[in-house]
Amino acid sequence: MVDNATAKYLNDNIGGVLSKALAEMAVAQPTDGVNFLSRWFSTYAEQEEAKKWRDQEAASVEEDRSRAQTMLAEKADDVKRKTAEINRTISEFQGLLDLLGSSETVFSDKLWMQLLSTVQTFTGAQAVYLGLLDEEGIVGVEGKCIVYTHTTAGSEWMLDKILEKGVGVTWGALTENPTEEDLQTLHLWSPPKKEPAVPAETADGGDEAAPEEPAEPFLPVSIEYVTDVAEVHYFNMTRLGAYMAVPLVYTSYYTADALADATKYEKDQKTSKAAAEQAAVEAATQGGDATKNDDTAATTGDDQQAPADSAVDAAPMVLTGSKVKMVLCLDTLGKNTVFEQTKIPQLLELSKAFASCKERTETQQVAAQALSVLDESERQGQKDEPSKASRISELRAELDESLKEEMEHEKELRRAAAEKDGVAVEFDKDMMQEKYKYRKAREVFLNCKDLFLELTTWVVASEEMLNIMAATFYMYGLTKEEIYPKRKSMLKWDTLKAIMVDPKFLAVVKTKDVCEQRKDVKAEHKLVNIRELASPPDFTEEKAREISPAFEVLYTLIQAAMSYRQKDLATRKADWVRRKEKSEEAGEEFKETPLEDLDDDFAEVA
Repeated sequence: MVDNATAKYLNDNIGGVLSKALAEMAVAQPTDGVNFLSRWFSTYAEQEEAKKWRDQEAASVEEDRSRAQTMLAEKADDVKRKTAEINRTISEFQGLLDLLGSSETVFSDKLWMQLLSTVQTFTGAQAVYLGLLDEEGIVGVEGKCIVYTHTTAGSEWMLDKILEKGVGVTWGALTENPTEEDLQTLHLWSPPKKEPAVPAETADGGDEAAPEEPAEPFLPVSIEYVTDVAEVHYFNMTRLGAYMAVPLVYTSYYTADALADATKYEKDQKTSKAAAEQAAVEAATQGGDATKNDDTAATTGDDQQAPADSAVDAAPMVLTGSKVKMVLCLDTLGKNTVFEQTKIPQLLELSKAFASCKERTETQQVAAQALSVLDESERQGQKDEPSKASRISELRAELDESLKEEMEHEKELRRAAAEKDGVAVEFDKDMMQEKYKYRKAREVFLNCKDLFLELTTWVVASEEMLNIMAATFYMYGLTKEEIYPKRKSMLKWDTLKAIMVDPKFLAVVKTKDVCEQRKDVKAEHKLVNIRELASPPDFTEEKAREISPAFEVLYTLIQAAMSYRQKDLATRKADWVRRKEKSEEAGEEFKETPLEDLDDDFAEVA
């Protein structure tokens, strides 16, 4: 007997197949049953093998189909991602163009960084940096050079680099009106040639030549493979890639001439407006008298109203500017990719948009500065109108009273001390007056710091203003490195404005003793040099007030500080000489230290 386990095994493995074979054999009833079963099992095995192969093929096809669908989906996602990236790039680029083109946009330094970021995204550049043609000169460098003012992240080291005249290929982008020969020698990109415009037909049947588009005055430098051009200058190690330099040239109105033009224009506008208002008043008066006669009113009423109702368009303001040449540099060094040449016209368009926005903003700022000075001048001429000058005048009057009381109190204390010690009262009236004159100037300055800080809204400052401010900063201990821009030997208004808004400067003015001993100081901190800066020829408090009442406060402060220190030095020198003479008369050795060894400024005191 077969045990249960064996029976189960046979049933699980051949039970079903054997049942089918025997069932078919019972139906067929072959003569040779064994042969029938043999062929049946062989056919069954072949059919099962074929079925297994078909199942495997179907699974393989399904796997291939699934893999293909996955790859197509990934490719579609990649295309979608790249399309979105392109659209974002285009949107960012167009957004910046729209921002620059808006009349409400006020140009600020942060736009330079936005330019670099947008260009880097738009072109795929490895690095983007902005160069400025410096025509004033850099300390230690002869002639013109290009300095770098802004860079994208990772290229900050470029800010310390200088490209001297004639070095590298970047200068080609700043070559005005290049010739055909320059296009090759300077590696300049040339705009694609356009089909000549069809001449327009004139009224008499002839042809009128179509106007030619103006040529670009500056063209970009474009080099696909930097290693193919020997003139390329590397600030760092040589690397493979492309280079491009796009010109960005605009007219700056941060000049004294532009401010003078704006002042004249705004003054003329005010005069014209006042005349128009006066004419309107006169016309209204005449019109009122004419109502006594209906016919006269009908005749003259319209004629007299015309000047008041008709608006005359003012001519646009024209300012005298100076050209500023910048260059937008971008490279793919290290990535070894090329720039799409089709994007160069768009980069030129972006550069022009930046130039237009900068010019528009500077024009508005210069006009606003001119207008603010004229408005203040008008308020000063109107007794009923509060002005900055009247506020300063009132403050000085108040301080006169309080400081006079303090000076009298100090005199009394000195008399009392002299009487107590049984000595004669020594009182230098001139010295006392210089001291309190300085204290008054300092208090006025500190109380009018809001007016002083308003000067930081200005964009143009005269050479006298710059020198007087620098002298003031030197008097209160600031260094040349703090006052002058990096690597520059000329004062710049933006640098001085940064000091003006620093609370530390006001704190120093409040606590600094201008009569302190100054030994082994730098030349710029010596009184003789400070006086030379602070005292331009023929410059007076009145001229300072014409520039701005707030500036007159600063001018008064530095003049009072110099006068006080000079008087203190002279007084100390006179006392020292007197003691020396007395000692020599008594036949005693005078052992006091020479004043020149105590304070450098004594060398200039007679």
